[in-house]
Amino acid sequence: PLRHTSIIGSLRTMYQKEGLLGCWKGNGANCARIIPMSGLQFWAYDTYKEVLFPGSTELTPIQRLQAGGLAGATAQICTYPLDLMRARLTV
Repeated sequence: PLRHTSIIGSLRTMYQKEGLLGCWKGNGANCARIIPMSGLQFWAYDTYKEVLFPGSTELTPIQRLQAGGLAGATAQICTYPLDLMRARLTV
């Protein structure tokens, strides 16, 4: 049985049960995952640029895609346990 059939209804119920702070419930766990992931991704992007394309001052779009893709994959792999904890706290 569906309890909520609209976003407005869900938000209204959440506000009535948990108050305004209910809107931010679980945000701390999300920040604990996003902050290290973003830092790792920036670091990995610069590292991959230096390793894959040494001496290049201007990268082509394909080179940026390669460095960015590898950086995103590296950051996701390293922070996956934090994402798993965040998901389990949400349920």
